[in-house]
Amino acid sequence: MSIPFTVERSITIKAPAKEVYCYIADFKNWPSWSPWLTQEPDCPVEITGTPEAIGHTQSWDGKKIGSGHIELTDLIKSQQLVYDLHFLKPWKSHSTAGFKFQETHGTTEVTWYMQGTLPSMMFLMKKKVSDMVGADYEKGLAMLKQTIESNS
Repeated sequence: MSIPFTVERSITIKAPAKEVYCYIADFKNWPSWSPWLTQEPDCPVEITGTPEAIGHTQSWDGKKIGSGHIELTDLIKSQQLVYDLHFLKPWKSHSTAGFKFQETHGTTEVTWYMQGTLPSMMFLMKKKVSDMVGADYEKGLAMLKQTIESNS
């Protein structure tokens, strides 16, 4: 039996949804704001496929952040971006994650979320996992906001 979990964090960015969406949907931009890739700037990263297209992938193999890959699986232009997240090291796991974009008067609320399951033996760790991922999402969203707003 597994325990479902969801993590979700939001931030408002002073930029149109299309601009924020396009920036996130191109994995070559992630090293500038990803809370994990910024921890290990020398981590080897491979990007394949076309930005803003289903099948666009990013793989990494770091000493500190482990290894894994993400692949875009669903897109609604300027509204939603969904990706599969596979961790390979230090342990294997799979989650669905993504971003939702809601534009109001030239600003965009960006919500970053992850949905997955934990083995039932990790029931007591559910809140800790949610808090840790949530803190990383908050850090990443703050860096994303700073990057996009300074380039606008």
